[in-house]
Amino acid sequence: MNLEELLKSVQDKWGRETVNAILKKIDEQDIKWDGTLRRSISYEQAPDGNITFLMADYGQFQDQGVNGVSNNRQSTFSFRITSIGGVAHFIKPWANSKGLNNWAVARSIVRKGIKPRPFFNDVIEARLNTLGLDIEQAMVQYMEDQIRKYNAQ
Repeated sequence: MNLEELLKSVQDKWGRETVNAILKKIDEQDIKWDGTLRRSISYEQAPDGNITFLMADYGQFQDQGVNGVSNNRQSTFSFRITSIGGVAHFIKPWANSKGLNNWAVARSIVRKGIKPRPFFNDVIEARLNTLGLDIEQAMVQYMEDQIRKYNAQ
């Protein structure tokens, strides 16, 4: 295996382990309703080896939270007062499954916001050091193997 293939392999392994860490965090925080978000967590590896993590679009609101009209969380997302109808529409299946009025829940969400439950970005960032160490170890092993091959000639 050449060095490029080895590094891609290390990054691929790190991507799989990071997805598992994200799923574990989702389970710990009980961020699930019908499993759509959990099933959407994945990664793609580009031909150059770089990893991109993916999830359902709404996951970023769960991960980072949303500012409500009456509070100011440290989130990049916020509701406009006209958002109640849209929120009510999107949460209707969830609210119905809990026996709740989707309009009342939507008003509360728009007013108070959504508390962040970091499970995605924080996990990826926390695991970046692990990737660096794994790459370092792989490169050291590769170099040692090359030296052994050279000395065996």
